[in-house]
Order: sequence, then C-alpha cells, then structure tokens
Amino acid sequence: MGLLISNKATLTSSLEGDILASSPISKSTSSSLPIIIGTGIGSDVMKRIAAPMVGGIMTSFLMELTVYPAIFYLIKRREMRKELGTQAVLE
Repeated sequence: MGLLISNKATLTSSLEGDILASSPISKSTSSSLPIIIGTGIGSDVMKRIAAPMVGGIMTSFLMELTVYPAIFYLIKRREMRKELGTQAVLE
C-alpha cells in the first residue's frame, strides 16, 4: 500500500477499492434473485425470507459505492491537512 500524498491519490485509491468490492456484492445479489422471482411449492415462504436479505445486500452495495468512499476521502483529506498543511492537500 502506497502513501496517499494528494487529493488525487486519495480519490483514485477510493474508486479502485469500490471497483474491487463491487463484483462480489453484485454476484451475491444476483444469486439471490431467483429466490424472489421463483414459483412453485414453498416459494411464498422463500420470498418472505429472501426479500429482506436482497434488500439489505442492495442497500449495502449502494452505500459501498457512494457513502463509504466519501467518508474515506474526507477522513484521509483531514489527516493530510494535519500532516502536510493546507497547501499540500489542495494540489
């Protein structure tokens, strides 16, 4: 892991982390969808079980792509301001 010495490096590392994490989450969401759209014996019970699970996975997926990178960026930017000074962070 390299040092994050600029806003651009911090933003780039945050986006790269999102890309790496999005694949496993999307796979787990897509593997649960047949349970929701399925028909047959016991499907009414399985739909009730699967709906909150898929909703939670999708919410987690959206937060991981939007909220978590923003929080990471803000925290790292604050740390850089303390260590390097305001001018170094703005470049």
